[in-house]
Amino acid sequence: MGVHEYKLTDSSSQIEAYFIAHGATLTRLFVPDREGNLADILLGCSSADAYLEPHPHFNSLVGRFANRIANASFVLDGKTYLLDRNEGTNHIHGGRRGFGACEWEVTRVGATFIVFTLVSPDGDMGYPGEMRVTVRYELEDACLTYFVQAIADAPTPINITTHHYFNLLGRQGTSIDNHVIQIAADAFLPIDRASLPTGDPLSVVNTPFDLREPVAIKNACSAVNHPQMDLVGGFDHTFILDENARPQCRVTEPESGRTLELSTTEPGVQFYTTNSLDFPGGKDGTHYRRHQGFCLEPQHFPDSPNQPQFPSSILRPGETYRSQSQFKFGTAN
Repeated sequence: MGVHEYKLTDSSSQIEAYFIAHGATLTRLFVPDREGNLADILLGCSSADAYLEPHPHFNSLVGRFANRIANASFVLDGKTYLLDRNEGTNHIHGGRRGFGACEWEVTRVGATFIVFTLVSPDGDMGYPGEMRVTVRYELEDACLTYFVQAIADAPTPINITTHHYFNLLGRQGTSIDNHVIQIAADAFLPIDRASLPTGDPLSVVNTPFDLREPVAIKNACSAVNHPQMDLVGGFDHTFILDENARPQCRVTEPESGRTLELSTTEPGVQFYTTNSLDFPGGKDGTHYRRHQGFCLEPQHFPDSPNQPQFPSSILRPGETYRSQSQFKFGTAN
């Protein structure tokens, strides 16, 4: 029969979103341009079935812990936990069988919403405690909003995000160079060669990371030679968001006029310009390459279980983890 897709439709904006249970993945997202023409603004696999094969976390939900944990280990309450090593000696996106590779249960679905649930057992990819997660996506008023709740029966790190690969032009295989980005962040987290945070935040002032005013991605990437940019060939960094700004991120694609605005309860966002993307199995037969998509991943800070100066990412029994992020779509002249 193949993998079943669930369709959500926002009648007010004509936006259509398609989901599958594998990875709680958003497979397709059709958004109108300034002329009202719909196009899929997501990179991704060639078919719904293809998401069952390995891919670069296209549009899936990522957890238990998004981003990286150094040496695939952490100490919690005096005990050392060893995680799945799936990026050299480090751990990324919850491991090889992280949430993006799991089969979620679809517990409720309607015209404008879908609810996924997952039970992650004690010891899953090395994490302590059984965790129960509920994710609700809503598509209304040109906004795609997701709400995450989780509980656990033992202390455990948690950092759940989406990994949507956007290209607002809506043409597979095209560059994101002309997209204009703005992020309300006064500081970012510098990284080492393994893309792990080195410690304390740095000011964005007088760096390519000053995205407080709109700038074309190609200009931000090439304006200044900066060692942080040289490490990864673009952006793959966590920006520390202004919690009072709404939206906190805005992206505009000039040719189509499409805009994306992100507002989140998370303290940071990982801005990734697909610097190492090389995937031959894309939509419409596309071979995806670097800088053909971008990700805005709302999340806690990478490696926070090993970085006590970062906001805590530990969920304890009796507590409920809650996170909410909204992607709002529109057009500009």
